[in-house]
Amino acid sequence: MNSYMAAKKFKLCRLVQENDGRYRVYWNTINPDGSTRNNKCRVKDRKEGLERCRILEEELSQTGLVEETVIEPEDRIMIDRFYKTNPSISLAEFIRRYMSFVAHPKQSRTVGDLFKEWKKHKLLTASNRENIRLTLSRVNVFKEVFGKKIVSTIQKDEVEKWLYGLDIAEKTRQHYRAAVISFFKWCEIDMTNIKCPKAVRPEPGIYSVDEAVQILHYTKTAQNKMLAPLVIAMFCGVRLSEFEYIEWKELDLSNPDEDGDFYLSGGKTGRRIVHLPSVAKKWLLTCERSNGLVFDFGRCKKHVDRIYDAFRRTIPEYIEARQNGYRHSYCTYKVTCFGNMASVADEMGNSIQMIRKHYYKPTRKKDAELYWKLTPEYVDFVANSAEPDGKCFDFNEISEFRKIV
Repeated sequence: MNSYMAAKKFKLCRLVQENDGRYRVYWNTINPDGSTRNNKCRVKDRKEGLERCRILEEELSQTGLVEETVIEPEDRIMIDRFYKTNPSISLAEFIRRYMSFVAHPKQSRTVGDLFKEWKKHKLLTASNRENIRLTLSRVNVFKEVFGKKIVSTIQKDEVEKWLYGLDIAEKTRQHYRAAVISFFKWCEIDMTNIKCPKAVRPEPGIYSVDEAVQILHYTKTAQNKMLAPLVIAMFCGVRLSEFEYIEWKELDLSNPDEDGDFYLSGGKTGRRIVHLPSVAKKWLLTCERSNGLVFDFGRCKKHVDRIYDAFRRTIPEYIEARQNGYRHSYCTYKVTCFGNMASVADEMGNSIQMIRKHYYKPTRKKDAELYWKLTPEYVDFVANSAEPDGKCFDFNEISEFRKIV
């Protein structure tokens, strides 16, 4: 006698007589999560079983609960191939992602492609051009890392790891997080719960005095058009983004042996008075001056990226570039030499807390005093005294320099 004897007249359920002679009815239903549930019940005899199957058939056809589906050979081959190439992803998850791509076509494209469209959208709809420029710049940094990835495949922990690796202030890190969330929202992806981990902040990067001499000499001889902006960055501590507000007519270069100041009409923290030390005046008097801005934008728009690119070229390849190195150096040597952190904070457009946490690096006072005596004459003397071997100068070996300073 066969183990099973099925009633074939029913499509959505089966009546089976098992080895012990008893009858059971089998049928399948679909759970809310999409999985299949196998159901069975025992009946007294064949007649009761057939009646139960008839009732179930009507109920299943009305409620949408389905029978076991026969998989075609071609479909079976594709399913087997899928599991071999994607062992960690269930078939249900794959179908969910595919349906997401169909419903949200942006999610199937790369970050690089989407960034171009998002940038156009932002520029067309922006009410504040300055804020949107910063947002675009921050997402552009994200794009440089994730540009080739499909946007929907990027995991939250990847974004958090990227945020952690940025060498920026904690407040700025929050701004980067907000910008990236805005981009993902436009891509119809929720990233609002990504965390912004606090990084262990490295010591502020400054240029040593001998590196400062090298940079000044190199810029004077190889990047002369950038000498004036470089001098203001090194000896006045302004932000690079503030050069679009600094005009030659604001710089009073009379009495070069005395300190002065100039009016900064705009920038990140608004208008302020900036200290113009004697050493900066002496350098600026050697530069070619005009009636316009100190930084020559040429025919290009006043875009901060152009300023950053130009300042990178003022650093010789044998010197390691430091992020915000000129501003950090100014703060460190000014505070160390003159000791008034509150005054320096006002001149730089920052708070004392920000200066102490992100700009100031403990330094020997004799090095700080030397920094403020790096006039054109002194730099030329040291440059002509050192061998041109591509190394930074060591002032401990240049006793003549110590004497004349």
